Amino acid sequence: DAHGLIAVGRPANVCVVDPTATWTVDPSQLASKSRNTPFDGARLQGRVLGTWVGGLRVWDSAAASIQTTAKPASGIDEAWVTERIEARKAAKANKQWGLADEIRNELTTKGIVLTDKPDGTTTWSEA
Repeated sequence: DAHGLIAVGRPANVCVVDPTATWTVDPSQLASKSRNTPFDGARLQGRVLGTWVGGLRVWDSAAASIQTTAKPASGIDEAWVTERIEARKAAKANKQWGLADEIRNELTTKGIVLTDKPDGTTTWSEA
């Protein structure tokens, strides 16, 4: 198992942090579905600049969003994943909950983890 190993040809699991950056917590800008935080308005030091999971960039603070800027190391077809996520979104919009669950399960069996965001978007990463 190569999880945590940083080496040429291996999928990276890396978080880059600027320990000198300061910022103020704004619950509306958090990626969590919950807006509940005891840190609302707190001024903090240290900020995540980017995160990669399985070699796939999943967070970019400059864009303040989830990214899919690289092909996953496992060779998963990003277009296929995007198509399945869109099909799941359509199923949910049509209240076809069983179909939406089937699609999530299909992706899970392929090693894809979905994260539903408060703004209605869905992001993914490899397990």
